[in-house]
Amino acid sequence: MKGIGLEALLMLLLCGEPARSLEEGRTEYGISLEELEAKELLDLIERAKKRLEELGLAMEAPIVPEHLRISRELRIFLPDRGDQEMHMPPLVKALFIFFLKHPEGIVFKDLADHREELFGIYSRVCRSGDLPLMKTAVERLTDPCNNSINTMRTRLSRSLSDYFPDDRLLALYRIKGTAGQEKRIELDRNFVIWEQ
Repeated sequence: MKGIGLEALLMLLLCGEPARSLEEGRTEYGISLEELEAKELLDLIERAKKRLEELGLAMEAPIVPEHLRISRELRIFLPDRGDQEMHMPPLVKALFIFFLKHPEGIVFKDLADHREELFGIYSRVCRSGDLPLMKTAVERLTDPCNNSINTMRTRLSRSLSDYFPDDRLLALYRIKGTAGQEKRIELDRNFVIWEQ
């Protein structure tokens, strides 16, 4: 498809014929893309979308991520929604913030190496908590022999789905990755605003 212009591609999709040069398409149809009126162009695009669906290549609207604003107190807000605050359980929120701080990703079995950082975030999120109980929760979460991390990741996904019900959008904010590999949040960090 490389080198085929929009007009030729649309004609190919609509007609199902082999690709011809752009000049042949103009000669046969007698008009260029620039000469089409807006209504005709929209009709052509609509027909092309239907043809793509018939071919099993449905066009989806692009996903537009929403910004996150993390306050100094580690509260999470959605500026694109009038600064709506995101609420989630403290340990779930600490895990989310931790992974937002690590765009490179972390292998779950290596979480023990980040125990102090995770505890620091958790203690800031849950200021009135019982420190020994909080330390135990973080130790359990970062223990490679314990399934606590997967339980917490599921809870995070559930909490995020309250704010991002569209699965494609939700996928940008969830912690994802294949077994034994780095897990990460795919969200472009340009959409994360950290207050100093």
